[in-house]
Amino acid sequence: MSRGPKSVILAVAAVCLVVSFIEPLIPFAYWNMLSIGRTILMFPLFVAGKYTSFEWLKGLREKISGWIAAVMIVVVIAAELLVYSIGLTGITWASHDHPASITEVAVKYLFYILSIVLFVGIYILMPQGPNKIITRWGRNSMTVYLFHLFICMAIRHFIKSFPLWFFPVAIVISIVITYVLSLDIVARIYNVVLGKVCRLLRL
Repeated sequence: MSRGPKSVILAVAAVCLVVSFIEPLIPFAYWNMLSIGRTILMFPLFVAGKYTSFEWLKGLREKISGWIAAVMIVVVIAAELLVYSIGLTGITWASHDHPASITEVAVKYLFYILSIVLFVGIYILMPQGPNKIITRWGRNSMTVYLFHLFICMAIRHFIKSFPLWFFPVAIVISIVITYVLSLDIVARIYNVVLGKVCRLLRL
């Protein structure tokens, strides 16, 4: 990539970072329109991922042991649970949560930083050789992303609140949902239906 486009992307990310701290002043209806608000919040994180080289990640794998990676994951999870348990904020890392104050914007960025640490820890613990299940999860991640919401809405219909003890259960449920929605048959059905819709709309 030439220096021009990269400099423009970095400039836009910097503007988004600054603008995100005035988002609490924007009414939710406008903030949520065309997902502009969440795009502004997420764009700096996207740029950080875009320009993170595989060589840098590979270097982290060589420098950080599996035990340290496991500790990183535990610390991140404990930190997020602590933030929720002490009632520091009602906002989550979810991009669709509208920050109501500058503090909540800062907390959201804190969650994003913790998410990066969590990702690095998981990456280090990931097996380097071929793995059929993990490969399938990555290959069919679009179906998981599109359809997990409907399952989560059904769960929320029956479970109104989520105490801290439910967290391990939620992890198991997440793994099961990912496993089922990433099955090749689900992906094939999705591709067939989407193909027919595209042909119908002449896309």
